[in-house]
Amino acid sequence: MSARASSRVSLNGEIGQQIVATPLRVRRFATKAMRRMFVSRSSFEKPRRRLAAVVTALLSVLKSGDHLLMTDSVYGPARAFAGGMLKRFGVETEFYDPLAGGGIADLIRPNTAAIWLESPGTHTFEVQDVPGIVAAARAADHRVVTIIDNTYGSPGLLAPLALGVDLSVVALT
Repeated sequence: MSARASSRVSLNGEIGQQIVATPLRVRRFATKAMRRMFVSRSSFEKPRRRLAAVVTALLSVLKSGDHLLMTDSVYGPARAFAGGMLKRFGVETEFYDPLAGGGIADLIRPNTAAIWLESPGTHTFEVQDVPGIVAAARAADHRVVTIIDNTYGSPGLLAPLALGVDLSVVALT
């Protein structure tokens, strides 16, 4: 390419930048633009990945007509999913006090299918009595699955499966 042409570039949002269209310069510009797009895309998708893990765990145990007990200190997008999509699917969600501990047994109904824990809680960092909640779920007249979002607890600080929790969700962001 021996021809030198000047053109306006708007790929990276900076309208008015001039480049000379030689193969080397175009390749450098394309590489920079791809890096920008990759960084933007990956940082944009991080919350979606955590929510995808939450959705997968919940939809694997819930069906229409079920009752879900979810901690009040839950991750915001998970709360929105429970109040929106799960409600449309016919799943009733009840938010409980994260410090309820074994007292959660009073909230378990015949149609309660799962208890969602998060310890420490998002933004409030309330630490739940995980063994007490698991014991209450096991003492119920029917099978109640316990699920914990262990993103803040991390597998290094809290081993929920060793405490009897059925499913553990951890964001890898």
